[in-house]
Amino acid sequence: MSRLLEVIAPGRLGVGFRYLLGTSWLNALGGGMALAAGPLLVASLTDDARLISLTALLDWLPGFAFGLYAGVLADRHDRNRLMVLANVLRGLALGVLVLFLATGWATIWLILLTMLAIGTADTLYGAAGRTVLPMIVPRADLGIASSRFQFGSMGINRLMAPPLGAALFTLAHWLPFVTQLVCLGLAALLLSRLRLPPHGVAPEDRRHALTEIREGWAWSWRTRATRVLNLQIVTSNVAYGAAWGTMVLYARERLGLDEIGYGLLLASVAVGGVVGSFSYGWVERRFSIGDIMRYGLIWETASWALLSEHWGITAPYWFAFVIAAVVLVALWREIGLLGKDAAAAAA
Repeated sequence: MSRLLEVIAPGRLGVGFRYLLGTSWLNALGGGMALAAGPLLVASLTDDARLISLTALLDWLPGFAFGLYAGVLADRHDRNRLMVLANVLRGLALGVLVLFLATGWATIWLILLTMLAIGTADTLYGAAGRTVLPMIVPRADLGIASSRFQFGSMGINRLMAPPLGAALFTLAHWLPFVTQLVCLGLAALLLSRLRLPPHGVAPEDRRHALTEIREGWAWSWRTRATRVLNLQIVTSNVAYGAAWGTMVLYARERLGLDEIGYGLLLASVAVGGVVGSFSYGWVERRFSIGDIMRYGLIWETASWALLSEHWGITAPYWFAFVIAAVVLVALWREIGLLGKDAAAAAA
């Protein structure tokens, strides 16, 4: 067991990393079950594609509307407490949903409001959580540490959890959400044991939030690394959201899949992510950061094209292909320069 723990979370990364990784994986497990159970729940109440896609939109909208201010809060306050608060907000929203599901009073509008509340809590958690890893892990080990979190995102959240969530949904519609509540409680317990170095902006040094947001935006645009990463992440998320927002309808109406089949379809997407997470150390030693990003974008663009051609879907997947292709062309040179910057910094 100790050898397995050392492989997953090497001791040199510290006890704090293990607590943080455990929290991340528990959240990934609960969120992954909801990833399958949420669309299935909505599709059980309506077959309106607009309402089903609105569910995904309301889950992502808070990040767009509230993300920058959440970053200000993460700069000003204790990030560990913000993550605990976010988990509490998630738990409250899920608790209301479970109560209404168990009593048979759940409606599509209640589910939409729940998605909005959970999306808001996710935004707060993400703003605080993404900044914690560099605080507790040495710079030289950030690549390995990040790959373990990527496994949580792809291997657990996208590969293991969706089939489990779909299977629990077939037993009782409320069961995957109760399981997610348990995961949130365990994650909060681990977070309570995490100790971070002193951080946060003192009250006397704080300025107006809009001023800090504007300065942060200007810095991120001037800095090549953050500019390239932000553009790539935003556009990739737009492409992904367009393609997968109504996937539950396609799985049921075109492919004839049941609930578990839909969960397995979601899980199939994550296989490559699992391989990439555990092979990153090997890849990083043999290829530059720029080449890794370039080849990854080429593969993403080709994947959307293959899906569009094979499945014969016109709007969502061709839109994703066009977005990915535009990003690949627009950022090709910038990514190469970013790779050179990273190599120069490491030298």
